[in-house]
Amino acid sequence: MKSFFLVLTLLLPQDTTAPLVRSSTHVVLLDVVVSDKSGHPLRTLTQDDFTILEDGQPQKMSSFEAPLSADSSVQPNSPRTIILLDELNAAFADLSFARDKILQFLAQNHLDQTPTALMTLNLHGISLLKDYTQDAKVLKDSLSQFRPALINPVDGEHQQDKIQEHAQKTIDSLVDLARATVGSPYNLNVIWVTPGFAGSLYDPKDPHAAQTGPRKLANLLMTARIRLYSIDPSGVHPLPVTGVATPMTDKLSVGNMEPSANNNDDLASQGTAYEANQFLALLTSMTGGHAYYERNDVDIALSQAVNDGAANYLLSYSPSNHDYKGEYRKIEIRTNIPGVVARTRSGYYAVGDDSAPTQELREARWTAALSSPLVYSAFALTCPVAYDEATMHATGSFTVKPTPFIMQTEPQSRENIRVAAIAGSGAILQNWSWQIDWQKTWTNRVTTAKFDKILPKKTQRVRFLVSDPDATHIGTCDWQR
Repeated sequence: MKSFFLVLTLLLPQDTTAPLVRSSTHVVLLDVVVSDKSGHPLRTLTQDDFTILEDGQPQKMSSFEAPLSADSSVQPNSPRTIILLDELNAAFADLSFARDKILQFLAQNHLDQTPTALMTLNLHGISLLKDYTQDAKVLKDSLSQFRPALINPVDGEHQQDKIQEHAQKTIDSLVDLARATVGSPYNLNVIWVTPGFAGSLYDPKDPHAAQTGPRKLANLLMTARIRLYSIDPSGVHPLPVTGVATPMTDKLSVGNMEPSANNNDDLASQGTAYEANQFLALLTSMTGGHAYYERNDVDIALSQAVNDGAANYLLSYSPSNHDYKGEYRKIEIRTNIPGVVARTRSGYYAVGDDSAPTQELREARWTAALSSPLVYSAFALTCPVAYDEATMHATGSFTVKPTPFIMQTEPQSRENIRVAAIAGSGAILQNWSWQIDWQKTWTNRVTTAKFDKILPKKTQRVRFLVSDPDATHIGTCDWQR
């Protein structure tokens, strides 16, 4: 089959023009999976059992959190899993096959300790089929009713514009998913059923975007503690270290798929084109996951993602190298126990902090969070509402509780509150906003805010949002009419 490459700009939405400045503080979060010689998860290691290396240099650990025990009930910091079916880039027949394999997995496995959601990627972005549940039967019933849409473009030169449109929608959706998870108390395993997409990480209109955009995307996924697994629905197998395709050709040259300290542009080189599986191999490796292709045992990938979450340690450190010039830094985790394997993300791009986001960018982030089907989880919100059908009068109060991560990192006392009335189509009918000065830091604070509004006639749900001033950490909850 003829391969096609496209010129694709992988950008964080409206966020690529901000200048890069040197970061004064930088914390690297590491979700570490530990297993024995047989591949069984280990949950009993202590902080003293680990050593963190960045570019070969030992780092001082800032924090340590062990996994929950095997018999623990689900906690707010319990790992979560999303099964994401890609209708944009996968063929109808392949998705149908993958659906049947996932149904077999759900019929044979219990998810008592793993809250799992079922989502699709389509022309509208990410759509929710079933929210987080530990009931495998509920997921199985929802997936049984799923029928892939016939929206994937066919092969052919005349389809290149559509392929590029779908590829950019894919990247935008990954960004939305990461934004919704930044600041959450849990790590997220995303099992993305997709063949991926071919693309060149070079935009002739903005050569600098080829450097900053993909790096920011990779770092954003890691900041959100997302471990990405990709499953090619035509068959799965761990993608080996192979090579990188040269621009506009089908030939591969042998090379390491992982970026290196000496060649830090592997994920963002001008003129370099990647085939679908190769790009996924880079992205999944950087987040600590795997890319699978060319085999039919989809259940193996699903099982690995679930097992990885069960033995997840959370470590953090502040790099001893404070000079952030955008270079790739390799991370290695070692243990002092013979035969034990510790696996985490392969590294990160040392990109300095951006300048403060503009008001336009903050508004864009808030609007995206209000209209998204995803629940943003940096703040824990509850939002009971009393509703009078005759007058369409909605009253109530919602409670805001910061997550431990926010309490450690967010000193702001002024928070932004937004409320939106949303139609069944997902369109925002009306929204309200205000700010609250609580005069204290987040530590040990649970706050209640009141709501009293007349809703538009077509309102189907109301979304409540609380955000820090920069719209970096956002929490939402929904009331359904």
